[in-house]
Amino acid sequence: MMRVVIVGLPLFAKRLSSELSKFDPNNQYVFLDTYYNKWDKLKALWYVPKADIVFSINGSMSRSKVFDSALKNKAHLIMNWVGTDVLKSTEAVKSGNFVEEYRTRAHHFCEVDWIQQELLEIGVKAEIVNFAAFDQRFEVVENPQDKLTVLTYMPKNRQDFYGASSILKLAENNPDVQFIIAGSDKEDYTNLPANVEASGMGHRYGTTFYQSACCYSFY
Repeated sequence: MMRVVIVGLPLFAKRLSSELSKFDPNNQYVFLDTYYNKWDKLKALWYVPKADIVFSINGSMSRSKVFDSALKNKAHLIMNWVGTDVLKSTEAVKSGNFVEEYRTRAHHFCEVDWIQQELLEIGVKAEIVNFAAFDQRFEVVENPQDKLTVLTYMPKNRQDFYGASSILKLAENNPDVQFIIAGSDKEDYTNLPANVEASGMGHRYGTTFYQSACCYSFY
């Protein structure tokens, strides 16, 4: 039996682990939220050293206990590069504060050629691999003419990078327009305008937005 540990962006990593377990029940797929879950961080100490493959939906050139453990125990380490990973790793490489083994011993995936090129500039040779994490289809619902609603994606802890200040300013200047933020909760903001709802994943818009993003891309 092959043992695969999947880490990284929790929503997509958990979904991928679930789908692979259904598709391939003869092997073991374990999702660990090593970002936010303290219990999963402890479980990683048990699962990662025993893994045949560690798949991370997140790439990094900076030191990682999970990556170090995978390489030390001769697991195949796969990094799927998404979002701000490339920017952070570019800064790490330029400053000299990076781990050379991550660049040379890991297998690197990305989804588009421009990310592939950016990675190549810091010595990371990535293969373009497209993923689809679910098979649902969604119908486009026409917006009522009397009400304009704007849906935007602001992942938890990355609101600034995704332009939250601009969105909130736009909402303040357009009080008649409803804004729905998927990916983060109202607790992640202070003084949200009355016409802004931070839905996380609980709202039907938030769930659909996440699933649509997952279908197209891991980020």
